[in-house]
Amino acid sequence: MKSNKDKTKEQLIEEMTEMRQRIADLENGDIIKAHHVAEAIQYRPRRMV
Repeated sequence: MKSNKDKTKEQLIEEMTEMRQRIADLENGDIIKAHHVAEAIQYRPRRMV
């Protein structure tokens, strides 16, 4: 598994997209809403600088 520092921007965006879909699924929602995106951002790992 790559560390966040080694992942590309596209890979990190894809992970966040999957996370917000999972959050919407947990709420039995068919549509991803703003609060799903906000929650996914909250869970994303901080990038190492």
